[in-house]
Amino acid sequence: MEFNYYKSFVDFKYMSNNKNTGVDQYLHETQTWVRALDFYKQENAFLKTRLSQVVDNNSNKDFLAQAEHFNNRFLFIDEYIKELRQDTRMQIEMIKQSLSGNHLQDNVMIGLQKKLRGEMERFENDVYTLKNEFNKKLVIYFDIS
Repeated sequence: MEFNYYKSFVDFKYMSNNKNTGVDQYLHETQTWVRALDFYKQENAFLKTRLSQVVDNNSNKDFLAQAEHFNNRFLFIDEYIKELRQDTRMQIEMIKQSLSGNHLQDNVMIGLQKKLRGEMERFENDVYTLKNEFNKKLVIYFDIS
């Protein structure tokens, strides 16, 4: 079952009442990560489709080995996205609790926010690097000058 991020955002808007607190900043940042993860999931699906198209027209063993390498990395990205989505769901629940007045887990929420911020930064850099490596390999394969 997919998590309904839109419904959660509507709940937050209602709950935060535009207080402009640190928790509101966490909410904004988490919403940004959720949208980014949705984008990266689509982008990764596009890259896997492109890889499949190229593999269908090539039987070169060296290229197929490279293709398998990229496919494995794309699958890893899918798993990483799932983990980050789980972490953002947990963070959303903690933010909801804090915004509703339950501050028992605020220290955990703050720690998770910092952890997620670092993970998202590394993840986005990894995806950027992978996409560039993949595109460069395809340009070399097609000998485009």
